[in-house]
Amino acid sequence: MIELPQVGMRLPRARRRGLVRNLRAGHYAPGRSRIVIDVTEPVVVEKSQIITDQSGRSVQLELVLVPFKSVSKRIRTALKRPSFGLGGPLTQPPVPRRARAQKDPGLSYKPLIVVDPGHGGKDSGARKFGVNEKDVVLSFSLTLRDRLLKTGRYRVKMTRDKDVFVPLGKRRSFAENNTAALFIAVHADYAGTNANGATIYSLRKRLANRLRQSAAADAAKTAMSGTVMKYVSAKRSDLKAVRGILGDLAQREVHANLERTNVFTKFAVAQMGATTTMRSQPHRTAAFKVLKTAKVPAVLIELAYVSNRRDAARLQSQRWRDKVSGSLVTAIDKYFSHSMSQIAQ
Repeated sequence: MIELPQVGMRLPRARRRGLVRNLRAGHYAPGRSRIVIDVTEPVVVEKSQIITDQSGRSVQLELVLVPFKSVSKRIRTALKRPSFGLGGPLTQPPVPRRARAQKDPGLSYKPLIVVDPGHGGKDSGARKFGVNEKDVVLSFSLTLRDRLLKTGRYRVKMTRDKDVFVPLGKRRSFAENNTAALFIAVHADYAGTNANGATIYSLRKRLANRLRQSAAADAAKTAMSGTVMKYVSAKRSDLKAVRGILGDLAQREVHANLERTNVFTKFAVAQMGATTTMRSQPHRTAAFKVLKTAKVPAVLIELAYVSNRRDAARLQSQRWRDKVSGSLVTAIDKYFSHSMSQIAQ
């Protein structure tokens, strides 16, 4: 396709060679025309020139097209250094090369997942049937981390990878400060009844909405760092307009995280349900402190009940951990392939 001021058109050699199947021209904009040349085989523009008559009122574009296969060695060499101006020896770039796969996958973007094994150190969590919650959730989290890293698609950070105590607020801020694409807290449940099965919690909706409003306001205020402000000022850009744009983007990010959490939870319930027992109404909401964030998508998974003898045996089984962590990896894959997970990121 060629776009240029309104001119006449002639192809002195191309038609004789049977290279041009069709030639279409039309008015494109005031004072401009669009010319489309359909060719029968790959061609090279051997010559191009704009001819103006003596009166200066009539302008004509002349193109000489030749088959690519018949181009001389000189022109083939020149194709490696194409000239895109109409007055140059060639106006068509060389045939595009095949796209090559990225050799180093480490250079491509990998979402960061923060895995948070509950309790630890002085806080043992629930205990029964010889099971300490802090130990079994750490074992499961390490298995999940290793399976995620093995895919090569994700980066993974853990709030703890050994038996240490981490305050709840630091667990949440760890995910926020690292701009996690997903935060997964891992726990085991306890009940005075014979309850069993896994549950996935997200933040209670009313609290989530309140947090979103507060976080969105903060995001708008802090969208521009001092470094960015200095750069914008140095470029004499409209500081207020740039701050408004960045603030709007930051607020969109905050508002999207609640929906992202819901999307991931649906995938997690479906996939875990194929590998372990789930509670009735497996997706529930709560006001757990680690979930009180609007800055990252966050869930808390209660894997099973330490107070249930069968669940307690599952929590200590490496085979069970492999199956359930594998189903979570599948859920994470599905989540990151879903368009909602990518909005405003």
